Amino acid sequence: MSTEQQQIEATIAADARRVLEPIEVPSPLADLWEELREVMAALDRGTWFSATLDLVRADGSAAFSYNHDERIRFDRLIPELDPADMDLTSPLDESWADELRRHPRSPAYVPAWLRELVGGEAVARGSGQDGRGTTPEPDVHRTTRTVLPKQEQIEATIAAEARRLLEQREWTTARFTVARVGGEGTSVGRCTRPDGSLEAIRLRMPFRDLWEELREVMNEPDRGTWFSATLDLDRADGSAAFSYNHDERIWFDRLIPDLDPADLHLTVPLDESWADELRRHPRSPEYVPAWLRALVGSEAAGSEPEDGAAVERAIGVAPTWPPSRAGLASSARWSAVFDAVSEEIVRALRAETPATELLRREADDRALEQVAETATNALLTRFVEDESACAALAAELGSSNGPEGAEDDVTDAITDLVDWQLARRFER
Repeated sequence: MSTEQQQIEATIAADARRVLEPIEVPSPLADLWEELREVMAALDRGTWFSATLDLVRADGSAAFSYNHDERIRFDRLIPELDPADMDLTSPLDESWADELRRHPRSPAYVPAWLRELVGGEAVARGSGQDGRGTTPEPDVHRTTRTVLPKQEQIEATIAAEARRLLEQREWTTARFTVARVGGEGTSVGRCTRPDGSLEAIRLRMPFRDLWEELREVMNEPDRGTWFSATLDLDRADGSAAFSYNHDERIWFDRLIPDLDPADLHLTVPLDESWADELRRHPRSPEYVPAWLRALVGSEAAGSEPEDGAAVERAIGVAPTWPPSRAGLASSARWSAVFDAVSEEIVRALRAETPATELLRREADDRALEQVAETATNALLTRFVEDESACAALAAELGSSNGPEGAEDDVTDAITDLVDWQLARRFER
């Protein structure tokens, strides 16, 4: 952070404390933001699209955050305010091309959505590639702070694996999004078919593990690492664009809003997980967003005593077969899976995690989903990743999907067992 940027931020914070109502920002204050935006413009990376200042009267703090990559809509900047109280408009598509002319970005720093919106020519003009020297566009584009060789290697591997997942599908574009907060996480994938319809993509553990490795490689001292990351693939031009969210709060069930939530296995991160995230990936105060500081503080102040009675009762419940899978009880192989399900659920319930901490106070659906995910992931590693074991289990399911559907069939059956047992233990 430059000294000039710090000085302008301090002036804005001082002036903003005198303007705390939903009214038009005075011109002098607006001019300061414009000056700050120009000061922060970086060669080949452009500058931010939106910036936020959060003030807390109680502790006198002022926290700035900047969005360099996500598309903005002016009428959604402050959702809790009535749009009628503000003079807001949505940026015209042409304005994005103008933005690239004013603040050029090299192709590596142009998000996929912006490239699609303005077209390749506008991107080339914005990056200065209009005959005054050409730079080949890399196979993998990214929008991040510091790029390390190891990061580039993992990104390339992820992009290659993502394309492999799409080999048997008809698709034009695809998006893979991974989110992680403390010990909780989820991943979703989807592709757009030539007819415009969407298809959900099941992401297996080896693919998710690559993202986890990437997240740890990108962890920075005092800055932590990203909360969510996205890979956008475009079949027509072969591009792969990575983008990372380090500061915005995430909700797992909103990662891909245009997909039916029923098609995905998504959960919402528990509030306690954000404190766990800061323990795992520490951040110095200037890199902790105001919303996160408020959330972690309020949670610590509002924690309740834990008696653990509900969890202990759940552990003591005798497991049963779900009616839809009762026919498998006579199978020795599936009986072994059934016993393993019980063992993994009990292990997950005894673990010290934000989910079990909450379950000791109440049978919260989100916490139960996290316990189910933990148990299921361990079971999939044991019974699905071993191809021979998976094939033997699938053969006893009587599915019409054939050998190529073995993974999905066994995964669905194990998920049914976990969900049923956990629901019975907590009388859901």
